[in-house]
Amino acid sequence: MLFRSFAAARVYRDLTGFRKGPGVDALLGRMCIDQWGGDYLAAAENLKEAARYGLHNAIFVKHSWQRWGYDYRLPEIYPPAGGLEPFLAMRKATEDAGMLFCPHDNYIDFYPDAEGYSYDHIVFHEDGRPVKAWFNKGRKAQSYRWLPHAFRPWMEANMRHMRDGFAPDSLFIDVFTAIPPFDYYDRAGTFYPGTRTQQEWRDAFDTCRRILKKGSPMLSEAGTDALIGSLDGAQSDHFPATRWMKEFGDSDRTPWHDMATHGKMVLDRKSVV
Repeated sequence: MLFRSFAAARVYRDLTGFRKGPGVDALLGRMCIDQWGGDYLAAAENLKEAARYGLHNAIFVKHSWQRWGYDYRLPEIYPPAGGLEPFLAMRKATEDAGMLFCPHDNYIDFYPDAEGYSYDHIVFHEDGRPVKAWFNKGRKAQSYRWLPHAFRPWMEANMRHMRDGFAPDSLFIDVFTAIPPFDYYDRAGTFYPGTRTQQEWRDAFDTCRRILKKGSPMLSEAGTDALIGSLDGAQSDHFPATRWMKEFGDSDRTPWHDMATHGKMVLDRKSVV
């Protein structure tokens, strides 16, 4: 069985012809430091201490920094909650340490209280119901799933805000590799195949890289294969094949990755702080 699995991985590799993402080389060999919330100035001091201990070859992924807090009123993310000045101190600490600075972003959840919200920008079920996305229990706020072809104007504006405000070296976009590209309908009932979702999400990473910095690594979570070539890395909360195919109870992601996608996308080992 193991031999047949590896043989299948080789065939899959040859059929797909994965190409390496433009930011893979900048990401290779780096430790992923993952931080949720917390005081920016305290984070800056901790990063300086890590550098004194010799930790330089790393990428610092900063979650829960957005203007209204984590996953609320998206896509309104700028300026950072808690103030730009202390945020810049944290960002400078990564630069001084030689680390890449990578803020969290999201274009899967659109909140009705955000400016510009409309059901015209939301995915619908075939029966005409809008598709619900993340429910923020703390804020009792229900988001809805962005149309894959609708979020670009907001995303491009946010990239310019971040580029001009704190110049990130990299970017993490939530969810895009935690679910497979999906078929969808818009408000008018027009059908779009999953290949449209795949292309729009790939274009999102390519566009963000172009606006922020040429060659900047693009990250997401979980690491499905559909966006390789535009996506450079995925964090270590990788989902097994059983998430989608229950019969693959003995699946093992690492050998498959080594055989089919090694060198084309980085599976980030992360340290959560």
